[in-house]
Amino acid sequence: MVNETKDVSKQEQLSIVVRYLHQQSFHEEFLDFTAAEGLDADSLLKKIMETLAKCGIDHNACIGQCYDGAAVMSGHISGIQERFRREVSQAVYVHCYAHRLNLVLVDCVHNVQDAAEFFVTIQKLYKFLSTSVVHEEFLKVQKELESVNQHIELKKRLSDTRWACQHAACLAVKRTLPAIVTTLKRLVEGDNVHRATESKVLCILLDQQFLTSLVAIEKLLLMTKQQSHHLQSPDLQLVSSEDLVQSSLVSQK
Repeated sequence: MVNETKDVSKQEQLSIVVRYLHQQSFHEEFLDFTAAEGLDADSLLKKIMETLAKCGIDHNACIGQCYDGAAVMSGHISGIQERFRREVSQAVYVHCYAHRLNLVLVDCVHNVQDAAEFFVTIQKLYKFLSTSVVHEEFLKVQKELESVNQHIELKKRLSDTRWACQHAACLAVKRTLPAIVTTLKRLVEGDNVHRATESKVLCILLDQQFLTSLVAIEKLLLMTKQQSHHLQSPDLQLVSSEDLVQSSLVSQK
């Protein structure tokens, strides 16, 4: 299993993991982070082969390969998976199922108008409440409300790609909604014209449609979060994943 991403210095890194069966149990082992000097299929495949060889692993023993759906990885003509399979014919390519779930969620959010508008509002809330003055007021309001036992932060930026992990963002808004509304109303009456205007707009956006979407989407994302975590589990088995998906579908009927 291979994925690539930038490190803090913006250097592309390959993370390489092997999954294997030993004594009737599945195991996963992280092998290495290796700098990707080139991002073409030839360069990346060379790095993968070098890492396997360095770890004493015979690539001819491979029966599967798992990447995301990027063309350089999954391309059926000249992608890494096809080039690898030319050498190891039994190494079947599998598009990472956790990544596929994420793509489904992304498409749903972008193509269902109500969902798209809901997440635009969530993003606006997070951005506005993360500014210093507003954030201090938000924490102050939480302290004043007796129903709030601990402070909940809304300062983390929403991910543009990890939609399976959006549950925490929706849950935080749901739990702090009374504090959010109170904070916005106070700022509407404040002296700062810009903050008052933004607060007024957000108050309008937090309508009945938003509240309905918040309840429904938080529930749906809780299920997809559980599925995403399960699909990334080291002891994952196809049968248990299928059972989880089916139970989720049944619960929605």
